[in-house]
Amino acid sequence: MTKVVSLKNHPRRIEERIRVLATNLSKIRYSENINDLAAARTVPMSLIWACLEQGEVIEKWLKEEPGGVYGKLSHEAGGVVVEVDFLIETDNEGERLLVLYATVEED
Repeated sequence: MTKVVSLKNHPRRIEERIRVLATNLSKIRYSENINDLAAARTVPMSLIWACLEQGEVIEKWLKEEPGGVYGKLSHEAGGVVVEVDFLIETDNEGERLLVLYATVEED
């Protein structure tokens, strides 16, 4: 069955929005999970940033929710695959990128 999404929430548009939001530090928030993972060196922040800058949306995880769009990005770098869970939150103040969780696996 074909999944219908609004043009605004097409995977390529979501990637563009993430890249724009990620360049404005006031528009990006990290969950405590991300800080814990980075502190434990499980997922280095450099890989999370690479995923935000160059990752591709995994379409099966893309979900429109009230107030935002949830999804996952994937990026292959240096022999590993990084996945980042995100939420683009939208309200009267505009959009914010919430980085919720990240994983890294050997390629």
